[in-house]
Amino acid sequence: MKTDNVAFENKVKLICESEIQSPLFARWAWAEIENNNIDNALNILESGLKTYPDYPVAHFIYGKCLVLKGRVEEAKAAVLKGAELIHSEESFVYYNDMIATLSGETESEGGLSIESLAEQLANAKMPKFMPPPENYTEEEVPDFDVSFFTETYAKILLEQGKVAEAITVFEKLIQLHPEKREYYLSRVEEIKKED
Repeated sequence: MKTDNVAFENKVKLICESEIQSPLFARWAWAEIENNNIDNALNILESGLKTYPDYPVAHFIYGKCLVLKGRVEEAKAAVLKGAELIHSEESFVYYNDMIATLSGETESEGGLSIESLAEQLANAKMPKFMPPPENYTEEEVPDFDVSFFTETYAKILLEQGKVAEAITVFEKLIQLHPEKREYYLSRVEEIKKED
């Protein structure tokens, strides 16, 4: 999986280096941040934002870069610009909290402290998920969070050899997304043939 990600990052980098007009510059900059090449990421973002000044994601990534370089006020201005472009106060609050966390600001200064973030994570609870076995009657089916039903989740179940559970997920997806009914039914048929 990691090699796939590296290959993807290399493709993005090649596209951006050969075609400077590509909006993939933000993805390339993100890869540079992940590789701790903050100065490279800043250069990529500053150049790309000249061509794509209304690209909100690039402004958010730029804000992260700036805060990692200790340029907190500029980082706040960058995330404000990104949030204004998508008219989202929630995004501004989210990225402003990220800036506060990365810069070490405390809760009293308007951000989250690392200690409070760690406490929130420690107290977080995952919702219970129990796909129903095929032999349940309708009255016995337990309640569970349908947000877990995705095609990716079904693929993971298949990779784990949990064919019946994967089919159950696709059947639930048919109910959740009737416009994709034919596609999900064909996936169920493929699975049954392979099993």
